[in-house]
Amino acid sequence: VKGLSPGVVDALGKAMGFSTSLDMQAREFEVRDAGPFTGVYGGQLALPLEPDRLSYLVNETIEGLRVSYLDPANGTFTPGPLYDLDAAQGRDPYDLFLRGAQPLIRIENPHASNPAELYLFRDSFGSSLAPLLAQGYSRITLIDLRYIDYRMVRDLIDFAPGSDVLFCYGSQIFNNSSVLLTP
Repeated sequence: VKGLSPGVVDALGKAMGFSTSLDMQAREFEVRDAGPFTGVYGGQLALPLEPDRLSYLVNETIEGLRVSYLDPANGTFTPGPLYDLDAAQGRDPYDLFLRGAQPLIRIENPHASNPAELYLFRDSFGSSLAPLLAQGYSRITLIDLRYIDYRMVRDLIDFAPGSDVLFCYGSQIFNNSSVLLTP
């Protein structure tokens, strides 16, 4: 798959005990183009910038995933899209992946052969990775501590014993943890 680094997902899968080799499965993915991408800050540069192309992957498993988002008004989860194609044309095209900034998201894979669950503490980059990891889990819960206090997370999620936990943060968050909503 052009532009994809399958080594990331393969390395995570190996370390976490599942196999989802994108090198072997590349022919099973369809790469779809979501349009030009310069990033949310691209327009603020004083230099001309040639945009990249924003792409996303689909296959039978990804198309079968069920996604639900926390509704902060009532504390329940409501269904929504995995890829938000309208957001790809908006201010921040990266919001294509799981609607961008969201405190809690659940991705369920009804066709998973493995009953394992993953709790993914993440920033926005985890949103593009989660659909690929979902092939190795029956459920992934994405938690973005920039938008929800961890004490609320304990009330909204029943953490299943024996599940996997992955912390996936870019260096800007990792090196500036004050942006996380903790007391």
